[in-house]
Order: sequence, then structure tokens, then C-alpha cells
Amino acid sequence: MRKYFHLKLSLSKNMDSFVIDILDTRKQALSFEGPDVPLTLILSGEGKYHNPFYLEIDKDPLVKAIGMRLGSLKIWQKFVQNLNSKLI
Repeated sequence: MRKYFHLKLSLSKNMDSFVIDILDTRKQALSFEGPDVPLTLILSGEGKYHNPFYLEIDKDPLVKAIGMRLGSLKIWQKFVQNLNSKLI
């Protein structure tokens, strides 16, 4: 029996977040068309008064994939930067 799915488990260094990724090895990176919308994005933050929430466009592959699906990563980056400035 051939396995097509792999699990990847990740834990942050300070053990405050845990991620489970399910990888489909049948698909190639070039055939990825981006996430299906509508979708739910998770906001991160430091929990401080001046920095409670923000979207990680550089470290979160799902947030970055939205810009790729829209066809303009630069416009998406500007939108996320503006959104992050409003979340402060």
C-alpha cells in the first residue's frame, strides 16, 4: 500500500503553539492554486496593549498564498500591512 499523506508536527521553542500539517505528496508545488476562499485566518500577537494582534505575512504560508492566488503579492502585502496598522 502506497502512502500519499504525511503528518508534520511542529512545536514552538517556548511551547506556546503547536501545528499539525497534513501533506499530500501526490501534489506538486507548481500545481498549487492557493487556498479556497472563504477561509479563516488566525491572528497572532504578543498580547501586549500596543501589539495585541497581527497577520504574519512573512512566516505564515497560508497568508502568503492568498497573495499568490490574487495574482499580486505586492498589493496583498500592502493590504496586510495596512490591516496590521489598524489592528494595533
